Amino acid sequence: MKPSKRDVLSIVAERHGLSVKRMNGNRRLAPIAHARQMAMLVLRETRADSFPSIGRTVNRDHTTAMFGVKATRKRLADDPDCARRFAECLAACRCPVLVRRVQ
Repeated sequence: MKPSKRDVLSIVAERHGLSVKRMNGNRRLAPIAHARQMAMLVLRETRADSFPSIGRTVNRDHTTAMFGVKATRKRLADDPDCARRFAECLAACRCPVLVRRVQ
């Protein structure tokens, strides 16, 4: 079962210490942009959403979603903390009830 878009955004925002509203806002500060880009990749991986759909979900253009997914994949290879956070987000999205009970 695919997680809802709202669940994905909530999980990623929570793991980054942000609200969904702030994560999807207009700010381009690195921590906020990185969280938003990770949300794009999590949406792509867990829901197989198209780039136009991902862009609409995070209030961005589809080309921004394409860039965000690519940038996050590169960051995953270079940054162990980013990779750990991504794995946590994926686990929470794939089984949100279990992850929330454990915490």
